[in-house]
Amino acid sequence: LVKHQRHATTMTATVAILLIIVAQCSGFSTFWTDPSLVSSLPDPPSPERLALIQEKPYKGGFEPAVDADGPYEPVISYGKIPDDLVGSLASNGAGRIRIGDTQYGHWFDGDGYVSMLNLDGKANRATFQGRYIRTKRFLEQQKLMEKIKKDQNEDALAQPPLAFSGAWTKRGRGEWYENIGRIPTSPANTATMWVKSSSKPKLYALCEGGHPIQLDPKTLEVIRDEQPFSSSDGSNVIDSFFSAHFKRCP
Repeated sequence: LVKHQRHATTMTATVAILLIIVAQCSGFSTFWTDPSLVSSLPDPPSPERLALIQEKPYKGGFEPAVDADGPYEPVISYGKIPDDLVGSLASNGAGRIRIGDTQYGHWFDGDGYVSMLNLDGKANRATFQGRYIRTKRFLEQQKLMEKIKKDQNEDALAQPPLAFSGAWTKRGRGEWYENIGRIPTSPANTATMWVKSSSKPKLYALCEGGHPIQLDPKTLEVIRDEQPFSSSDGSNVIDSFFSAHFKRCP
């Protein structure tokens, strides 16, 4: 979707600069020392984990992300986006690697979180939004958590079982009998891909452990869950999983 491919590097650099500015202006290190801010998180860290974050604030970057449905538009008070920098940059990664005190086996198993940065140099505007990709496993875990809350099971709420299995993460409480015959699920957390179509570009979230998941470029909601990838006219269908680290032949 980026209209000027030669500016892809410039866009990446712009993203890096924006992230640095956000980190500096948001008082990242002081966030974790404010009890009211920490308690406002959907899944705040335990006292022991919080103490480690306060000692080394960078560890807070591994805490569960929060949906930012937005889109949010910052006020540009200084400088200007280059006029010919126009397009959208979608990226995904592991949004959370723990639920309560239940730690995932590896951050490669972390639930996919996708973010979208839109830049319009002509109008000097930038917008941002991000949210968890509502994969089957994410929704199954969400359903399980709702049941635990309804049952008022405080112990399970503090250290909940997992409703899914991953390549490095075991289902349930991690017992062997809970994982017999279980196929690792796709977290959709490795890469994004734009595909041209006759109407408008299509956005996909990828992971080696599953088929592509189609997302709405405007809302980042799931349009089509995991399905074998096919050509635009549907004539060629790929039965195997799609590599997340794809290469596009010019």
